[in-house]
Amino acid sequence: MAIGSLPIKQVEYGVVILFLNGAFSAICDVLTDGLICINSRLDPVHGSQDLWTWAWIMQGFGGFTGCILGGYLCSTNNSRICFALVALLGLAVFFAGLKIDKKKE
Repeated sequence: MAIGSLPIKQVEYGVVILFLNGAFSAICDVLTDGLICINSRLDPVHGSQDLWTWAWIMQGFGGFTGCILGGYLCSTNNSRICFALVALLGLAVFFAGLKIDKKKE
């Protein structure tokens, strides 16, 4: 997401950054699915259904608010701020992942 906040002159660097972003997103998805499978064993009644419900609710809420805010920021020529906010959200997910309790795994 640094493409919008950094003045990158060559297209190749932008492609590499977008590739890394997609690869890291895939890794996050796999790790999240693994945690959901592990936690489904802890709740014999509902399994992972509660976790999936919350995951989809938060994804829908984030997509809705992100599209509204991103559309507003891009229409007012603040696209760099939009991309910087997305990058900061990625950092927030990274730090939240570091705080996962190892005992619950």
